Amino acid sequence: MLGSSPATVASVALGFVVLTVSGDYLAQFVGDYADHVLLGCLGLGLAGWLLFESGISLAASSFAALGTWLLVDGVQHLRHEIGRESIPHQYSHDGGVVTGLVRALGRRLLRPFRL
Repeated sequence: MLGSSPATVASVALGFVVLTVSGDYLAQFVGDYADHVLLGCLGLGLAGWLLFESGISLAASSFAALGTWLLVDGVQHLRHEIGRESIPHQYSHDGGVVTGLVRALGRRLLRPFRL
């Protein structure tokens, strides 16, 4: 945000606060992973806008993949009523630094598809 006008910085900050507060309210009233559903929908909307504006690009593909995963993760956890505190095990890395972190990341990324 260096070199941007104060109005741009203020609007980005306000947007971040609104997104954070709305995610907290959704999590409070709907369920623990409702913020993932909100972020997933926003990511897919941003990917659609990028596809409309500039065609297929790495940014659009990245937002589509991230938005899809967040949406699936949030819906699956809400469907099965699993909150963040009731996850059966913490994602720790077993083994070396590289292989253990890859295993823990893989477990977390595949969790919504295993519910």
